[in-house]
Amino acid sequence: MEQTGRQEVGARPIDQGPGDKHDEILLAAAQCFSRKGFDACSLDDIARIVGLHKASLYHYVNSKQDILYQCLERSFGDIGPAEEYLRDESVPVMDRIRVFFRALGKAQSSPYGRSLIAVGAQGLGHDPGSRIRTFRRRLDYSFRAVLEEGIDLGEIRPCRVPVVSAMIFGAFNWIGTWHNPDGKLPLDRVIDDFLSIVADGLGSDPAHWLSDGGKASTAAGRGLSVPEEASIDPADKRYMILRSAADVFAERGYEGTSLKDIAARVNLHKASLYHYMSGKSDLLVQCLETSFANLREVAEVAECADVAPLDRLAFFFRHLVAAQCSDFGRCVNLIRPEVLPEVDAQRVISFKQKLDRIVRDLLRQAMERGEMRQMHTTTAAAFLFGASNWVPHWHRPDRDPPLDVISDSFLRLFLAGLVARNPQGR
Repeated sequence: MEQTGRQEVGARPIDQGPGDKHDEILLAAAQCFSRKGFDACSLDDIARIVGLHKASLYHYVNSKQDILYQCLERSFGDIGPAEEYLRDESVPVMDRIRVFFRALGKAQSSPYGRSLIAVGAQGLGHDPGSRIRTFRRRLDYSFRAVLEEGIDLGEIRPCRVPVVSAMIFGAFNWIGTWHNPDGKLPLDRVIDDFLSIVADGLGSDPAHWLSDGGKASTAAGRGLSVPEEASIDPADKRYMILRSAADVFAERGYEGTSLKDIAARVNLHKASLYHYMSGKSDLLVQCLETSFANLREVAEVAECADVAPLDRLAFFFRHLVAAQCSDFGRCVNLIRPEVLPEVDAQRVISFKQKLDRIVRDLLRQAMERGEMRQMHTTTAAAFLFGASNWVPHWHRPDRDPPLDVISDSFLRLFLAGLVARNPQGR
C-alpha cells in the first residue's frame, strides 16, 4: 500500500535549460511574483532579470496575465496524470489519494507553484484567472468524489466532504510557503508525514480516536477561554479605516493597494487619511496589530494553561481558524511580511515564529505523554497551520458552514490523524 502511494505518476523535471529563453522568462516571473506579488511585479522587472528589453518579452509571452497562466500550467503539468489516477476505481481509495497528493505537494513546492500560492487571489480577476479557478475547482471536485466513494465503501469515516477537501488541499498548498528545498528536511519526508496524517485522519479503523462519534474531538479545547475583547464602536472612524484597509489589502495585496483606494472605500479624501496614520505601511501594521491583539491572549492560554496539551492544541486552533477569517486576520494571512519595512516585518515574523514554537512544544508534550504518535514536530505543526491558514482562501460566510463547524471538522480529522491509537488517559 505505501509503495503504491509513492508511485510517481507522470513525474518529470521542469526544463530550465540555459538555452531556453522562454523557460528563463517564466522562471524569473515566478520568482518575481513570489517576492513582490502579481500587481507590483512588472514586465520591466521580469525583462531586467533576464537581461532583455521589455519589448523583447513579447516574442515569448503575450502579457503578464499570460505569464501567470503559463506558471500555473508549469506548476500543474504533472497533476493531470495523477488526477486521472485519482478517478481509477480499480485502485484502492487511499492509494489514489496518496499518489494524487504526492504529485500536488511536489507541484506546489516548485518555483511555479510557490509563485501561485504567493499570488493567491491577486491577479486572478484577469482573464487567465477564470481558467485558474476552473482548474482548482476541478481538482477539488475530483477529490471530493473520491472522498464520497471512500465513505460509501466504508474506507473513509463520514465527514463534511467540502470542508475536509478544502483543508487537506490547504495543508499541501502551504508547503511551498515554508519548506526550504535546501534545508535539512527533505520534501519527500514532509509529504510522507502529511500523507500519514491524512490516512489516519480519514480512516475508518474501529479503534480510531473518533470511534465515540466525535464527542471527544467536539469537546476538545472548549474548557478554556480568553477574556472577551473590548467592544469597538463600528462607527469609529479609525476602526472604519482599518477595517476597510484590511479588506482592500486582502483583495489586492499590499503592492496593489493605494491610499487612494482605501480613501475611496471610506468616502474620504486621501489627505484625510494622514490624520490616522503616517503612510501605507503604518496602516498595514495597525491592521496586523489589531489582528494579533486577541491571538496574543490565546497564545498565552495555550502555552500556560494547566490542562492536557491535546486540549490546549484544540483550543489554540479553534481560535486561530476564527481569527484567520476575521477582517484583520484575512489581511495578516494574505499579506507577506517582506512587503513591510524591516523593523515591522520582523515583528510579524517573530510573532508567527512564537505561535509555531508554542504549537511544536504542545505537540512534543502530547507525544511524551503518549497522547500523540511520534512524528517530526515541524511537519506536524506545518500541516495544522497550513490547513487552518488556508481557510480564508476558500471560506465564504454566506456559502459555507459556520466557523465552529469548520473547527470541529478540522479537529475530528486532522488531530485524529496525529493522535495515537488508544492514547493514555483517553
